[in-house]
Amino acid sequence: MLENLETWINLYERSDEDRESEAVALLEKFGIISHSRLLPSSLSRGQRFKLALTCYHAVRSMIGLFDEPFASGLDPSGLKEMKAIMREATSQGQAVVYTTQLVRYALEFSDRVLVVDNGAIYFDGPPEKFKRQLAEGDEVLTKFSEGE
Repeated sequence: MLENLETWINLYERSDEDRESEAVALLEKFGIISHSRLLPSSLSRGQRFKLALTCYHAVRSMIGLFDEPFASGLDPSGLKEMKAIMREATSQGQAVVYTTQLVRYALEFSDRVLVVDNGAIYFDGPPEKFKRQLAEGDEVLTKFSEGE
C-alpha cells in the first residue's frame, strides 16, 4: 500500500522525502498504517476504500469524484469518517461530486441535487427544494426516495 500511495504522490512531482512522509501520514490518518506493506488486493473492501481516500488526499485535487461513497462496504465508523472527509473537503473549497442511491445522504451533504434515471434529469436544484417538492407529493421524486 505504501508503494501504491507513493506512486500517486510521485505523479504530482513531490520530492522523495516529502513523498514518503506524506504517504505515512495519510496512512496513519486513515488508520491503515499497519497494513502499509500489504498489496491492495489483500485488503478488505473497507480498507481498499480507505486506501482510495488516501490517494484522493495525496493528489490534493480541487474536485473529488466518488461513486457510491456511502454504500461501499464501510462499517459505521468508516461511514462516519467518510462524512467527515467530505465535510473537510468542502470546507477547504473542494468540489465534491458523488453518486448515491441513498437520498438521505444526498440531502444531508449536498448544496445541489441531481436526480438522474436512464440519462434523463428529473430534478436539479437545492436539497431544500427537493424536500419541499417531496412534501408536496411530487410523484416522480417520491419514486426516487422510496425505501429510504
